[in-house]
Amino acid sequence: MTGGLLDSLREAVRDGRVAIPLFQSHLQENWHRRGAARRQRVASVMGELSGLLTVYPKPLDAWECDIAVANHFGLDVAIEPPDVFGTGVEHLITGKEQRRPLEVEYAILGKASPYMPVLEEGASLHGTIAAEFTHEQQRVQAAISGYHRTPDVVHTSVLLTAFVAAFEGLAAAAGRLGLDWFAEVARLSDLPVDERISAMETILDAMPVHSTYTRLRHHAHLNSQFAWNPSDGMDFRAVAEALPVVDVLVADKKCVDLIDKAGVAGRHGVTVTKRLGDLPDILGLAN
Repeated sequence: MTGGLLDSLREAVRDGRVAIPLFQSHLQENWHRRGAARRQRVASVMGELSGLLTVYPKPLDAWECDIAVANHFGLDVAIEPPDVFGTGVEHLITGKEQRRPLEVEYAILGKASPYMPVLEEGASLHGTIAAEFTHEQQRVQAAISGYHRTPDVVHTSVLLTAFVAAFEGLAAAAGRLGLDWFAEVARLSDLPVDERISAMETILDAMPVHSTYTRLRHHAHLNSQFAWNPSDGMDFRAVAEALPVVDVLVADKKCVDLIDKAGVAGRHGVTVTKRLGDLPDILGLAN
């Protein structure tokens, strides 16, 4: 980030024209940087630009499951989006706010390890464990190749794994809405295959986060040579969690290319770029 851009963002944040919240992915990425001094420099910039405004994404899970179940059963109910914004690193990780001296907050942001004794015991980041994600995608990739890879096979394979991953949350949402999810799944299982697949796809499409996560995986799997990395799970999840709550997203080229192919940014009206240098024009900060 150039000095001119940094100064422009500082001024815009200070004037209240721009908010730059921290997501869990920012913290995870900084943990993996080598060198304490480098991590602390990045942490200081993150803390300054964000003002320690943070996003705790866990409430999005129940919210999007409620939306999907209500949509599937045709319920006319108001499902308000959760407030995922808060202040401080502890909110970023646990959803609970705890005010600490600024130097302590910055020190946590610059730590090299996810094991942070200053946080309550058992605190952990929400999201798929990187190694498990990689192995899962490699298994899916192998299964797709074993069925004579076609776009339909890729689509169905990714769809089924996504529906299984969402099942528990959807069942909980049905319970909150006074419905029997297991009876409904039994009914769906008796439908012809095409209708069953279509029903699952409609359910997943109604989920603002999980649908994005699924579409990114889908378009990655369409490329038989896609090299799955442990960081992909974190990146895909970070994009999926950010799109419902931001106006502008900066991501790396790999993610931006998949976002464009999957067409997920338009659903949320979010401007996506892979260049920090585009921000002045996008945010109206250019002189």
